[in-house]
Amino acid sequence: MKTDFSFYTQLNDFSIISITGKDSESFIQRQYTQDIINIFQDKACFSGYCSHNGKVLFTTILWKEFDNNTKNIYCIIKNDIVEYFIKRLQLFILKSDVDIKIHKQELLGVCFAINDKTSFEEKHSIHLKDDEFEISHNKFGTWISAPSNNNKRFWLITNNISYQKFINSNFFEIKKTQALYQNIWHYNDFCTNLPFIGIQNSNLFIAQSINLDLIGAISFDKGCYPGQEVIARIHYKNKIKYRMTLGFCYLNNSVINKNLIGYDVFNKDDLIECGRIIDHVTLDNKIFILLELDINCNNKNIELYMKHPSQSFELQNSLQIFIK
Repeated sequence: MKTDFSFYTQLNDFSIISITGKDSESFIQRQYTQDIINIFQDKACFSGYCSHNGKVLFTTILWKEFDNNTKNIYCIIKNDIVEYFIKRLQLFILKSDVDIKIHKQELLGVCFAINDKTSFEEKHSIHLKDDEFEISHNKFGTWISAPSNNNKRFWLITNNISYQKFINSNFFEIKKTQALYQNIWHYNDFCTNLPFIGIQNSNLFIAQSINLDLIGAISFDKGCYPGQEVIARIHYKNKIKYRMTLGFCYLNNSVINKNLIGYDVFNKDDLIECGRIIDHVTLDNKIFILLELDINCNNKNIELYMKHPSQSFELQNSLQIFIK
């Protein structure tokens, strides 16, 4: 599968939320797994919001911007959980000076092949910081450098005017459908250990099971937040049972257009459940799968199969998962 080319895609399965007011920073500090106070203005971060039992309700990208000495918080979050996200946070506002709104801006995923980023910068006399989660501002909008393996990836937050400037730059040749570009973008999220939790996989996975601690999305030094007691106990007693890993299965008629999130994963050797599917995306003839997997089964030689949670396991009717 060729992914080393430049493209952009509308990430219309995500929304941008603003959390403003003089208490916004201290308010968010008490809600998320991440230490927001120690995140600098020119840096974003990945973070989770958990229930009291340590399971992740949603994950977001967070960053701060200053406005008249007020620190406003912005976040990128899955569309399907926005309503729940707002209602959940509003429960804890009480007398705090905090206002939560959907931010009406476009979100794009922009991917540059290795040499194309420099060409784009030179053509438009701009500089894009490319360390992970670094923020740049220019005529096209706000750029957040996304984790990537080979190419350079950015989330671009832009308004209608700057969006048109970007489209009219004529830098990217449109060769494929936007749906395919979106899938390639999300596949790269998978490859860089970014589990975006929305309504379909909310409240299913402990924070460490989706590797939030391994990607720096949990602070073990800050004060209280929902689920902290459970997350800290797992961390300090080293009781991590599951880890997130990337796998794939071959596409066939039994799974075309099916939502596999929450499907159970079984080890063929003992037919015991050993994990669950977190998210998936289809590319070419494969379905790439983020899965929570028992640490004792994270071995490429183990045969893994999936099944729907409400069905009994039958090997002949089950689809094999291969660990990448």
